[in-house]
Amino acid sequence: MNNQPDDKNDMKYLVELLDDENEQSASMAMAELLTKGSTALEPVLRDMQKSDNPRIRKRTRQLQHALMARSRRRIFMQPPERPISLLTGLIRLHLCWFDNDKQSFVEKQWRELEAEYRKARPAGLAGMADFMRKTFPDRPENRDFHPDSFCIGAVLEDKIGSDLIFACIAAILSSSTQERFSVVRVGIDTAIADRSGCLVFPIDNWQLYGGVAEGEEPPVVWDTQTILRYVSSVLFVSAVASDGFRYLYTIGAPLAASIGEKDLSFLPYPYGNGISELDSDGNGGAS
Repeated sequence: MNNQPDDKNDMKYLVELLDDENEQSASMAMAELLTKGSTALEPVLRDMQKSDNPRIRKRTRQLQHALMARSRRRIFMQPPERPISLLTGLIRLHLCWFDNDKQSFVEKQWRELEAEYRKARPAGLAGMADFMRKTFPDRPENRDFHPDSFCIGAVLEDKIGSDLIFACIAAILSSSTQERFSVVRVGIDTAIADRSGCLVFPIDNWQLYGGVAEGEEPPVVWDTQTILRYVSSVLFVSAVASDGFRYLYTIGAPLAASIGEKDLSFLPYPYGNGISELDSDGNGGAS
């Protein structure tokens, strides 16, 4: 006789454990529930949302958050059929950090900026500099590694960000025109450059230069992959510095995949062991 419970009874038993006062027992049950997959788990979670038990509702939110984080990581880690655009990559990274935000909301923010850009119709690099200066009046930072400054949705909403993200915004806007400015790195500063080699530095109040001075480092063009890896690294370091285990896992998994690692087990303790989507209550950032 087979004494193993069938999947339905197993699921019921695990759900009952979510009301356990012992956090370890509940966490083990939640981890086991996640192995059932989103198809089997999502209907159960919808029913659990209606519970009058606050402990059940809290752990339901944790499970829902874990499923969403896994889905986003899966998308980010899958090799795209064609090269990912810079805008798409920056939005996905924003959603990894502000994991309660909706993609549609960030995309709406971008469409609004695009509409302003089309209305202004800035000409050339000088025109772009003037548009960005008026749209984002606060001078950007290049030495402040606050994670919000590297999340495009937060930058679009708060008008404050890193010089890298501002340069990316300008370059993406220009991609719909014949201008097509490049994101370049000059030393520790980021700029946008036109085909003639002229530069605009966000950190210098969008000042226009004819090129780099003699003896200075030449500009280095940063492609989409370089930019996304850099932003991922900044967010990963921010997660480590703040002991944000949930963010560390969400950002770290695709970053590890980009260097050929399957997971974060190669990292020292506690980061290489026991990192889980369930290490937080799932009430993370939202702009």
